[in-house]
Amino acid sequence: MQEIKEFKVNKYLKLKLENGKTNIYIKGELFINCKYLLLNLPEDSNTKTSLLSKINSIDEAADSLDNSLEELEGVTYKISPEVEFWAHSSNLQAWSENGYDTRLLHSNISFPLLRKLTSVGDPLAKKIFKEEVANRFIFGNEKIQRYLKGEGFLDILSKEEILSLVEGGDIILALERSLGKNIELNFLRYPNPRGVVIEEAKITWLSLNDSELTKLPEILIELKDLKGLIFKRNSLKTLPQWIGNSTQLKHLDVSNNQLEDLPDSIGDLKNLKKLDFSHNKLKRLPESIGNLRKLEVLFANNNEIINLPESIGKLQMLKDLVISTNFLKTIPESIGNLKMLKNLTLSNNHLETLPKSIGLLSALKFLMMGENRIRELPSSINHLENLQTLSLKGIDEGVWNLSDYMKKKVRIYK
Repeated sequence: MQEIKEFKVNKYLKLKLENGKTNIYIKGELFINCKYLLLNLPEDSNTKTSLLSKINSIDEAADSLDNSLEELEGVTYKISPEVEFWAHSSNLQAWSENGYDTRLLHSNISFPLLRKLTSVGDPLAKKIFKEEVANRFIFGNEKIQRYLKGEGFLDILSKEEILSLVEGGDIILALERSLGKNIELNFLRYPNPRGVVIEEAKITWLSLNDSELTKLPEILIELKDLKGLIFKRNSLKTLPQWIGNSTQLKHLDVSNNQLEDLPDSIGDLKNLKKLDFSHNKLKRLPESIGNLRKLEVLFANNNEIINLPESIGKLQMLKDLVISTNFLKTIPESIGNLKMLKNLTLSNNHLETLPKSIGLLSALKFLMMGENRIRELPSSINHLENLQTLSLKGIDEGVWNLSDYMKKKVRIYK
């Protein structure tokens, strides 16, 4: 019979090598079998400190290690059970000596261990369990946030305890009180974040959909690190001038409201990449919209817009422009400057023609202009070499002005 090796970490924690496998025992009870060795922590405390200065946690090291191993196809790593046992023992010893710092073990081991140690009465575990969960949720990446929430670790914390450690957390609590509704703590940035998203102890996304808002709460001015603001399906009639102070914003969604106008300060959002004000009552776009030089997506469909400003041609990073179901009669010549544009949706307007410059949209793949009053299309439309889909629904074929080549090459909907 193979000899059973043991390593005592502390009064509560012990490891045993049994039948070639490393098992962790807590207060004499089998807790978990260590399936693999991720990283052998150095014994020297200075080296440990140096390691953590380069990475935030072993979870991050795991991601880096996984990526590096993917590049070494065909390489097999073989570690003897004894070596692995002593490595696990060393890691848990280091974890214990460093006050159960959860950054030193993979989260799917450290947090279950800490929860169990707390339940069996380990005084240190009981003291730091909440603090470790809160800190790792607030400062951790999306993967660790997802893990902590999914495994129920956040249940030991109140929202007040979490937000007390977050810059601007008091503002969220004040918003909850003024709105009379719960604002969910979340970690998902895309595609549809809900409630509040926390990144590195800062509030970076705020979503208040379906909140019956008639105006934006002025207290939002104090949230300086916002990257995303989402206010879908409210009753907003206007946006305040101070919205332009949110210069870190990359995503602004105020779709399905009652907006009748946009402030000129919208042009101060120099980092904005996506702007959605579809399904409102807008009659115009401010000239300042041309200042949004990083904008990639603009949804302005289902409004009452009569014309577009010439400055639209300054949005040279724009890839998607959706402005269907409006009252557009013309499109400015400056549209031809949008060299990155891939999707242009103009359907269901009052257009009678398109500018000649439409042929300069060298990246355009999708041109949707059905359900208009088109009487003539410029021959330059045949210059759209990358065009894949063209919607001409409801437009007389006699005014298409398409070459035989384009008719064969492009998927046409009529």
